Amino acid sequence: MITPCPYCKKNLKIDERMAGQQGECPACHRSFKISTRTTEATNAPAAAKPDDSHSTDPASSYGTPPPLPVRQPTRTAGMGPLASPPGGRGVAAVGGGPTHTPMMRTPPLADTQPRADLDPLPGPRADAAPRDPGAPISIWHYRHQKEKFRFLLATVVSGLAWLAVTPVLLLTALWLIPIVLGVLLIGWAMTQFYRASVMGSSVRVSSEQHPEIYTAARDIASALGMQRLPEIFVVSSNGQINALALRLLGGRFIFLSSDLIDLMLSTGRRDELDVVLAHELAHHAAGHVAIIKNLFLKPAMLLPFFGSAYGRAKELTADRLALAVTGKLDAAQRALAALASGSRMLVGKLNLQALVAQEEDIPEILGFLNQMYAYHPRLTQRIVELERFMARQTAPAHDFVPQSASLPARR
Repeated sequence: MITPCPYCKKNLKIDERMAGQQGECPACHRSFKISTRTTEATNAPAAAKPDDSHSTDPASSYGTPPPLPVRQPTRTAGMGPLASPPGGRGVAAVGGGPTHTPMMRTPPLADTQPRADLDPLPGPRADAAPRDPGAPISIWHYRHQKEKFRFLLATVVSGLAWLAVTPVLLLTALWLIPIVLGVLLIGWAMTQFYRASVMGSSVRVSSEQHPEIYTAARDIASALGMQRLPEIFVVSSNGQINALALRLLGGRFIFLSSDLIDLMLSTGRRDELDVVLAHELAHHAAGHVAIIKNLFLKPAMLLPFFGSAYGRAKELTADRLALAVTGKLDAAQRALAALASGSRMLVGKLNLQALVAQEEDIPEILGFLNQMYAYHPRLTQRIVELERFMARQTAPAHDFVPQSASLPARR
């Protein structure tokens, strides 16, 4: 039988024996349950109205899909482990049918408060893309193919380099142990010194300070499968527009410049700011700022132009993950366009097509040479990459993939 995915509305070829089982849509990679009502709703119109075989109304063939999941963000005090609303979040079936409530990955919050009481910023917050709220997205699925290849190459090169110096490390092990301990101690002290400097010169986002940003960050981090939310700070930037994800010994940080926040909120919407938050959180979730991982890959990063190429691939991955958890292609593209403009007065009037068309006027050879040294792709390229990626996620029909055959859940 053929039935549409209740989330992305793509037609799926499903064996009738799959009715009542849990599965994953290969187009949007979201899980849902195939109920017997779906099969009946598919076959009932044909049996009841045999003369309507030429109808072009999709609803007459596939029935009515279930409504989108109801989002109920929450708030807690402090910076504890991420959690989900009490009782879980479910997807209600049409017509008072059964309700699917996925198992939650974290314990319920003790102190909850409706999102409406925490949203003083201009404009309503748009709901995230419909997906199974009980399970995080697959980081590997959204990781850019360039990052996958370059990470594999960096692992091989770095592994050979560390293997070559292993005999030297073993011979000097007794000398290296105190050196390593000293480095760790210095790193921890630098982290504490850095935190002391930041705490006295910037504003930390929390449930009591800018709770609307804090709650949005918790929702996004939970969707990315993160167990703990990094400390988020708003810093006075003196005109600089930037955001930064940073990992130090004993601390994870995200820094948002005040001018960046003003620019993203200048349109009266919150979607663009959510995309920026999701992008920086994605760097943490994807391991881009992991200390041990980056230390192991350091030999490969010393190769000419390879470190910058690997950095550009990581930015494309973070863009994809931000799009996946926010579900707003237009907001993701306009956030990048706003960074290119930098003007709060003109950002609402930007023409995305005209901005992307500027790529055609870039000299091919000199543009390539310019990118060889850059750790970030051109903003116009990033806008085009998001468009291409979204286009590849949509197709007219797919074979249904049972959940047992899908990628394992990220732990």
